[in-house]
Amino acid sequence: MPPLRPHVTSEIGTLREVILHRPGLELRRLTPANKDLLLFDELVWVSKAQEEHDGFADLLRSQGVVVRLFSDLLNQTLDDDGVRLEIIGELATADTCGVELVDRVRGHLKDMPTAQLAEHLIGGLTVQEVPGAGEGFVGGVLGPAAFLVPPLPNAVFTRDPSAWVGTGVVLSPMHKPARTAERRLWRTIYQHHPDFASAQAGAGGPDPGDSGIHYGVSDRDYFPATLEGGDVLVLSADCVAIGLSERTHPIAVENLASQLFFAGAAKWVLAIDLPKARGTMHLDTIMTVVDRDAVVVWPRASRLVDAYRIEPGSDSR
Repeated sequence: MPPLRPHVTSEIGTLREVILHRPGLELRRLTPANKDLLLFDELVWVSKAQEEHDGFADLLRSQGVVVRLFSDLLNQTLDDDGVRLEIIGELATADTCGVELVDRVRGHLKDMPTAQLAEHLIGGLTVQEVPGAGEGFVGGVLGPAAFLVPPLPNAVFTRDPSAWVGTGVVLSPMHKPARTAERRLWRTIYQHHPDFASAQAGAGGPDPGDSGIHYGVSDRDYFPATLEGGDVLVLSADCVAIGLSERTHPIAVENLASQLFFAGAAKWVLAIDLPKARGTMHLDTIMTVVDRDAVVVWPRASRLVDAYRIEPGSDSR
Protein backbone atom coordinates (compact mmCIF):
# COMPACT_ATOMS: atom_id res chain seq x y z
CA MET A 1 0.00 0.00 0.00
CA PRO A 2 1.21 3.56 -0.70
CA PRO A 3 1.86 5.74 2.37
CA LEU A 4 -1.25 7.44 3.74
CA ARG A 5 -1.66 11.20 3.46
CA PRO A 6 -5.31 11.82 4.45
CA HIS A 7 -6.54 15.28 3.48
CA VAL A 8 -10.30 15.73 3.13
CA THR A 9 -11.55 19.22 2.28
CA SER A 10 -14.67 18.42 0.24
CA GLU A 11 -17.33 15.82 -0.52
CA ILE A 12 -16.78 15.98 -4.28
CA GLY A 13 -13.02 15.73 -4.83
CA THR A 14 -11.43 12.73 -6.53
CA LEU A 15 -11.79 9.67 -4.31
CA ARG A 16 -8.34 8.18 -3.91
CA GLU A 17 -8.75 5.91 -0.91
CA VAL A 18 -11.63 4.45 1.09
CA ILE A 19 -12.22 2.12 4.03
CA LEU A 20 -15.01 -0.44 3.56
CA HIS A 21 -16.20 -3.30 5.71
CA ARG A 22 -17.09 -6.57 4.01
CA PRO A 23 -20.19 -8.17 5.60
CA GLY A 24 -19.27 -11.15 7.75
CA LEU A 25 -19.92 -13.06 10.96
CA GLU A 26 -21.55 -10.07 12.68
CA LEU A 27 -24.48 -10.13 10.23
CA ARG A 28 -24.90 -13.88 10.65
CA ARG A 29 -25.49 -13.18 14.34
CA LEU A 30 -28.78 -11.40 13.58
CA THR A 31 -31.94 -13.25 14.62
CA PRO A 32 -35.62 -12.32 14.75
CA ALA A 33 -35.18 -11.93 18.51
CA ASN A 34 -32.20 -9.55 18.49
CA LYS A 35 -32.47 -7.63 15.20
CA ASP A 36 -34.35 -4.67 16.67
CA LEU A 37 -31.86 -4.25 19.51
CA LEU A 38 -29.06 -4.40 16.94
CA LEU A 39 -30.81 -1.73 14.81
CA PHE A 40 -31.87 -3.87 11.85
CA ASP A 41 -35.39 -3.99 10.41
CA GLU A 42 -34.88 -7.36 8.72
CA LEU A 43 -32.43 -10.25 8.61
CA VAL A 44 -29.70 -10.04 5.98
CA TRP A 45 -28.91 -12.52 3.20
CA VAL A 46 -25.23 -12.48 4.09
CA SER A 47 -23.76 -14.38 1.12
CA LYS A 48 -25.63 -12.10 -1.29
CA ALA A 49 -24.53 -9.03 0.65
CA GLN A 50 -20.92 -10.21 0.38
CA GLU A 51 -21.30 -10.77 -3.36
CA GLU A 52 -22.72 -7.28 -3.88
CA HIS A 53 -20.12 -5.71 -1.60
CA ASP A 54 -17.29 -7.42 -3.49
CA GLY A 55 -18.70 -6.08 -6.75
CA PHE A 56 -18.83 -2.55 -5.33
CA ALA A 57 -15.25 -2.78 -4.04
CA ASP A 58 -14.02 -4.11 -7.40
CA LEU A 59 -15.77 -1.26 -9.20
CA LEU A 60 -13.97 1.26 -7.01
CA ARG A 61 -10.64 -0.47 -7.63
CA SER A 62 -11.28 -0.38 -11.39
CA GLN A 63 -11.44 3.42 -11.10
CA GLY A 64 -8.08 3.60 -9.37
CA VAL A 65 -9.42 3.84 -5.80
CA VAL A 66 -7.34 2.15 -3.10
CA VAL A 67 -9.78 0.03 -1.07
CA ARG A 68 -8.78 -0.82 2.49
CA LEU A 69 -10.97 -3.27 4.39
CA PHE A 70 -11.78 -2.55 8.03
CA SER A 71 -11.19 -6.16 9.07
CA ASP A 72 -7.77 -6.20 7.38
CA LEU A 73 -6.75 -2.97 9.13
CA LEU A 74 -7.87 -4.38 12.48
CA ASN A 75 -6.05 -7.64 11.79
CA GLN A 76 -2.82 -5.78 10.99
CA THR A 77 -3.17 -3.60 14.08
CA LEU A 78 -3.65 -6.63 16.34
CA ASP A 79 -0.25 -8.01 15.34
CA ASP A 80 1.09 -5.88 18.20
CA ASP A 81 0.75 -7.94 21.40
CA GLY A 82 0.28 -4.86 23.56
CA VAL A 83 -2.55 -3.61 21.36
CA ARG A 84 -4.20 -7.06 21.44
CA LEU A 85 -4.25 -7.07 25.24
CA GLU A 86 -5.49 -3.48 25.40
CA ILE A 87 -8.49 -3.93 23.11
CA ILE A 88 -9.39 -7.33 24.61
CA GLY A 89 -9.42 -5.67 28.03
CA GLU A 90 -11.68 -2.90 26.73
CA LEU A 91 -14.26 -5.16 25.07
CA ALA A 92 -14.31 -8.15 27.44
CA THR A 93 -15.06 -6.75 30.89
CA ALA A 94 -16.84 -7.77 34.07
CA ASP A 95 -19.81 -5.77 32.79
CA THR A 96 -20.05 -7.82 29.58
CA CYS A 97 -18.99 -11.24 30.92
CA GLY A 98 -19.35 -11.23 34.71
CA VAL A 99 -16.49 -11.44 37.19
CA GLU A 100 -16.36 -15.25 37.05
CA LEU A 101 -15.95 -15.43 33.28
CA VAL A 102 -14.00 -12.31 32.36
CA ASP A 103 -10.55 -13.85 32.72
CA ARG A 104 -11.63 -17.00 30.87
CA VAL A 105 -13.04 -14.94 27.99
CA ARG A 106 -9.96 -12.71 27.82
CA GLY A 107 -7.68 -15.74 27.82
CA HIS A 108 -9.69 -17.40 25.05
CA LEU A 109 -9.50 -14.26 22.90
CA LYS A 110 -5.80 -13.79 23.64
CA ASP A 111 -5.01 -17.31 22.41
CA MET A 112 -6.80 -16.84 19.08
CA PRO A 113 -4.85 -16.35 15.84
CA THR A 114 -4.93 -12.68 14.90
CA ALA A 115 -7.39 -13.02 12.01
CA GLN A 116 -9.80 -15.02 14.18
CA LEU A 117 -9.52 -12.45 16.97
CA ALA A 118 -10.35 -9.62 14.57
CA GLU A 119 -13.35 -11.60 13.30
CA HIS A 120 -14.73 -12.11 16.81
CA LEU A 121 -14.12 -8.54 17.98
CA ILE A 122 -16.39 -7.48 15.11
CA GLY A 123 -18.62 -10.55 14.98
CA GLY A 124 -19.05 -11.17 18.69
CA LEU A 125 -18.40 -14.14 20.96
CA THR A 126 -21.05 -16.39 22.50
CA VAL A 127 -21.09 -18.50 25.66
CA GLN A 128 -20.89 -21.73 23.67
CA GLU A 129 -17.78 -20.51 21.84
CA VAL A 130 -15.76 -20.19 25.08
CA PRO A 131 -14.78 -23.59 26.54
CA GLY A 132 -16.35 -24.09 29.96
CA ALA A 133 -18.23 -20.77 29.96
CA GLY A 134 -21.62 -22.47 30.21
CA GLU A 135 -20.75 -24.23 33.47
CA GLY A 136 -20.88 -21.16 35.71
CA PHE A 137 -23.72 -18.96 36.92
CA VAL A 138 -23.74 -16.30 34.18
CA GLY A 139 -23.18 -18.67 31.28
CA GLY A 140 -25.67 -21.18 32.62
CA VAL A 141 -28.42 -18.62 33.13
CA LEU A 142 -27.87 -16.74 29.87
CA GLY A 143 -27.60 -19.86 27.74
CA PRO A 144 -25.22 -20.97 24.98
CA ALA A 145 -26.24 -18.38 22.37
CA ALA A 146 -25.84 -15.34 24.64
CA PHE A 147 -23.09 -12.88 23.78
CA LEU A 148 -20.12 -12.30 26.06
CA VAL A 149 -18.63 -9.94 23.47
CA PRO A 150 -21.44 -8.27 21.48
CA PRO A 151 -21.49 -8.40 17.66
CA LEU A 152 -21.26 -5.19 15.63
CA PRO A 153 -23.54 -5.76 12.61
CA ASN A 154 -23.66 -2.03 11.86
CA ALA A 155 -19.91 -2.04 11.16
CA VAL A 156 -20.79 -2.20 7.46
CA PHE A 157 -21.85 1.47 7.71
CA THR A 158 -18.28 2.78 7.84
CA ARG A 159 -19.29 6.41 7.40
CA ASP A 160 -20.74 6.64 10.92
CA PRO A 161 -17.96 5.63 13.39
CA SER A 162 -15.49 8.21 12.06
CA ALA A 163 -15.23 11.14 9.67
CA TRP A 164 -12.13 12.78 8.23
CA VAL A 165 -11.97 16.59 8.29
CA GLY A 166 -8.83 18.08 6.82
CA THR A 167 -5.86 16.00 7.98
CA GLY A 168 -7.52 14.83 11.20
CA VAL A 169 -10.30 12.45 12.06
CA VAL A 170 -13.45 12.65 14.17
CA LEU A 171 -14.18 9.52 16.20
CA SER A 172 -17.90 9.24 16.80
CA PRO A 173 -19.24 8.67 20.32
CA MET A 174 -22.22 6.72 18.97
CA HIS A 175 -25.74 7.29 20.24
CA LYS A 176 -27.06 3.71 20.28
CA PRO A 177 -25.58 1.12 22.69
CA ALA A 178 -25.41 -1.42 19.85
CA ARG A 179 -22.75 0.73 18.16
CA THR A 180 -20.66 2.12 21.01
CA ALA A 181 -17.91 -0.52 20.73
CA GLU A 182 -17.26 0.42 17.11
CA ARG A 183 -15.48 3.60 18.18
CA ARG A 184 -13.03 1.58 20.27
CA LEU A 185 -12.00 -0.54 17.29
CA TRP A 186 -11.62 2.46 15.00
CA ARG A 187 -9.66 4.33 17.65
CA THR A 188 -7.34 1.34 18.01
CA ILE A 189 -6.68 1.35 14.26
CA TYR A 190 -6.14 5.10 14.00
CA GLN A 191 -3.83 5.20 17.00
CA HIS A 192 -1.84 2.01 16.45
CA HIS A 193 -1.92 0.92 12.80
CA PRO A 194 1.47 1.99 11.39
CA ASP A 195 0.01 3.75 8.35
CA PHE A 196 -2.50 5.85 10.27
CA ALA A 197 -0.27 6.59 13.24
CA SER A 198 2.47 8.01 11.01
CA ALA A 199 0.05 9.88 8.75
CA GLN A 200 -1.63 11.67 11.65
CA ALA A 201 1.44 12.66 13.64
CA GLY A 202 0.94 16.29 14.60
CA ALA A 203 -2.18 16.64 12.45
CA GLY A 204 -5.09 17.02 14.78
CA GLY A 205 -6.66 18.52 17.85
CA PRO A 206 -5.23 20.08 20.98
CA ASP A 207 -5.22 17.11 23.35
CA PRO A 208 -1.78 15.57 24.04
CA GLY A 209 -1.36 12.19 22.38
CA ASP A 210 -4.49 12.49 20.24
CA SER A 211 -2.57 11.53 17.06
CA GLY A 212 -4.63 13.81 14.84
CA ILE A 213 -8.01 12.93 16.34
CA HIS A 214 -10.25 16.00 16.49
CA TYR A 215 -12.92 14.52 18.75
CA GLY A 216 -13.90 11.28 20.49
CA VAL A 217 -10.48 10.01 21.57
CA SER A 218 -11.24 9.83 25.30
CA ASP A 219 -12.46 6.72 27.12
CA ARG A 220 -15.09 8.78 28.92
CA ASP A 221 -18.83 8.45 28.40
CA TYR A 222 -19.71 11.37 26.11
CA PHE A 223 -23.48 11.05 26.60
CA PRO A 224 -25.51 13.13 25.85
CA ALA A 225 -22.87 14.66 23.55
CA THR A 226 -23.11 11.86 20.98
CA LEU A 227 -22.19 12.34 17.34
CA GLU A 228 -22.19 10.17 14.21
CA GLY A 229 -20.22 10.55 11.00
CA GLY A 230 -23.30 10.47 8.78
CA ASP A 231 -24.07 13.94 10.12
CA VAL A 232 -20.70 15.40 9.06
CA LEU A 233 -20.32 16.87 5.55
CA VAL A 234 -17.11 18.66 4.58
CA LEU A 235 -18.37 21.46 2.34
CA SER A 236 -14.98 23.13 1.78
CA ALA A 237 -11.61 23.70 3.38
CA ASP A 238 -13.28 26.43 5.45
CA CYS A 239 -16.74 25.05 6.26
CA VAL A 240 -18.11 21.83 7.74
CA ALA A 241 -21.85 21.10 7.87
CA ILE A 242 -23.04 19.02 10.82
CA GLY A 243 -26.57 17.72 11.30
CA LEU A 244 -28.38 18.08 14.61
CA SER A 245 -30.16 14.74 14.38
CA GLU A 246 -31.66 12.08 16.61
CA ARG A 247 -28.11 10.76 17.03
CA THR A 248 -25.97 13.93 17.00
CA HIS A 249 -26.51 16.28 19.95
CA PRO A 250 -26.04 20.10 19.89
CA ILE A 251 -23.46 19.83 22.68
CA ALA A 252 -21.37 17.48 20.53
CA VAL A 253 -21.64 19.85 17.58
CA GLU A 254 -20.48 22.83 19.63
CA ASN A 255 -17.62 20.84 21.17
CA LEU A 256 -16.50 19.48 17.80
CA ALA A 257 -16.70 22.95 16.24
CA SER A 258 -14.42 24.25 18.99
CA GLN A 259 -11.89 21.50 18.31
CA LEU A 260 -11.99 22.09 14.54
CA PHE A 261 -11.42 25.82 15.02
CA PHE A 262 -8.51 25.18 17.39
CA ALA A 263 -6.89 22.75 14.93
CA GLY A 264 -7.40 25.11 11.98
CA ALA A 265 -9.54 22.48 10.24
CA ALA A 266 -12.51 24.84 9.71
CA LYS A 267 -13.31 28.55 9.87
CA TRP A 268 -17.02 28.07 10.47
CA VAL A 269 -19.55 25.30 11.01
CA LEU A 270 -23.05 25.13 9.55
CA ALA A 271 -25.28 23.30 12.06
CA ILE A 272 -28.46 21.98 10.42
CA ASP A 273 -31.32 21.07 12.77
CA LEU A 274 -33.07 17.95 11.43
CA PRO A 275 -36.41 16.44 12.46
CA LYS A 276 -35.70 13.83 15.13
CA ALA A 277 -37.08 10.85 13.23
CA ARG A 278 -35.85 7.59 11.71
CA GLY A 279 -36.33 8.90 8.17
CA THR A 280 -34.02 11.84 8.86
CA MET A 281 -31.54 9.89 10.96
CA HIS A 282 -28.48 11.66 9.53
CA LEU A 283 -27.71 14.73 7.45
CA ASP A 284 -26.49 12.53 4.60
CA THR A 285 -29.98 10.99 4.33
CA ILE A 286 -31.50 14.30 3.22
CA MET A 287 -28.68 16.00 1.29
CA THR A 288 -25.75 15.02 -0.91
CA VAL A 289 -23.11 17.39 -2.27
CA VAL A 290 -22.67 16.69 -6.00
CA ASP A 291 -20.59 19.67 -7.19
CA ARG A 292 -18.89 22.82 -5.94
CA ASP A 293 -22.16 24.72 -6.10
CA ALA A 294 -24.80 21.98 -6.22
CA VAL A 295 -26.49 19.88 -3.56
CA VAL A 296 -29.23 17.28 -4.00
CA VAL A 297 -31.72 17.90 -1.18
CA TRP A 298 -34.84 16.12 0.05
CA PRO A 299 -37.67 18.37 -1.22
CA ARG A 300 -39.28 18.83 2.21
CA ALA A 301 -36.01 19.80 3.89
CA SER A 302 -36.37 23.55 3.38
CA ARG A 303 -39.69 23.51 5.28
CA LEU A 304 -38.55 21.26 8.12
CA VAL A 305 -35.02 22.32 9.03
CA ASP A 306 -33.33 25.34 10.56
CA ALA A 307 -29.63 26.17 10.23
CA TYR A 308 -27.15 27.95 12.49
CA ARG A 309 -23.75 29.43 11.70
CA ILE A 310 -21.09 28.73 14.35
CA GLU A 311 -17.88 30.77 14.31
CA PRO A 312 -14.84 30.81 16.62
CA GLY A 313 -14.81 33.19 19.59
CA SER A 314 -12.05 35.58 20.53
CA ASP A 315 -9.89 32.70 21.84
CA SER A 316 -10.12 30.93 18.42
CA ARG A 317 -12.68 28.48 19.80
